[in-house]
Amino acid sequence: MKRLLSSYPLIVLLVTLVGCNTSQPTASQRSTAPISVETISVKSVPHYEVVREYVGQVRQAQRATLGFELSGKIIAIHADVGDSVKKDTPLLQLDTQFIENENMELKAQQDEVVAQLALTNTTLRRQKQLKQKGFSADAEIDSLNSQVLVLKAKLARIEAALNNTQLKLKKSTIYAPYDGVIAQRNVSMGDVVNVGTSTMTLLSSAHQEVVIGVPISVVPLAKQQSPITIIVGEQEWTARLLSAAPNLDAHSRTVSLRYQLPENSHMLEKELAHISLAQVIQQPGAWVPISALSGGVQGLWNVLVVNNVQIVERRTVTVEHVTGTQAFVSGELFDQEKVISTGLHRVVAGQKVVAINSSEKAVNDDIL
Repeated sequence: MKRLLSSYPLIVLLVTLVGCNTSQPTASQRSTAPISVETISVKSVPHYEVVREYVGQVRQAQRATLGFELSGKIIAIHADVGDSVKKDTPLLQLDTQFIENENMELKAQQDEVVAQLALTNTTLRRQKQLKQKGFSADAEIDSLNSQVLVLKAKLARIEAALNNTQLKLKKSTIYAPYDGVIAQRNVSMGDVVNVGTSTMTLLSSAHQEVVIGVPISVVPLAKQQSPITIIVGEQEWTARLLSAAPNLDAHSRTVSLRYQLPENSHMLEKELAHISLAQVIQQPGAWVPISALSGGVQGLWNVLVVNNVQIVERRTVTVEHVTGTQAFVSGELFDQEKVISTGLHRVVAGQKVVAINSSEKAVNDDIL
């Protein structure tokens, strides 16, 4: 009886240890338990779409740098920067005093020649009358006929000079060649300008255009997708492709596309304009999250998939295109396969896991 009582504490200890072992798993048991991983079911598609953005500038349909065809001093400025003008509105004027004096001198010469011509014609008629009576020689009549021809030629020359001065008077004023807005003024009152000196810049108020440079390979795509939406600032406009330049820009090596904006668009010249062109690439593959990719060898990438028996497998893929959060890959992926989307560092190929669809996890998280 004493031996039994002395063994009682040992028996209690053994029972306690056995109870502990049956209630908690060992460390090795915990390490082999399958972990949960988030997965997505990929969908195989025959192609993917690439949307690229190109940037250009707004410009006026017409832009004229105005200058005089004569040299002279500016005495009047009828329009300034920002003014809207109509076609044939006078903008600048030169001093015409010299031209007006020349015009007056020519008119005086014209009057003189007209008077001489009248006198010569009168004398010629008298000589012809005298000849009929036998009192005039043929030489005298021939001389008068020659004088008439000379005076007529001189009169024609003076009339041409008068027309030239009238043209100079007209050219002494710059008129707006079309409806537009003054964008720049380069001269002031009293300035003496030479022929062709830039005085004003006039932008047409007609249709505005957008010019955008694109690679030559994109030109057919741009023609197919016209009309297109163009974004200028925070506004969107539907624009029609007018033309594609027949040559490459020497600096950017791009082709300039001209788009016509609607009549009601009133953008500032050189504002930035954006277009987006979508290109379909015929390449079978699937979209996966960027977080599902891990580095491979020789420029390839790996994704981890969970097979039907919940075992992780490694698949080698090629990244064809990347967006902000998604990547289009081709390679060893099949339709509806479960790709591990996050936490790749927690699992390895051959490991048993419990696959949880990302959408199901989101629902469970919302419930919790």
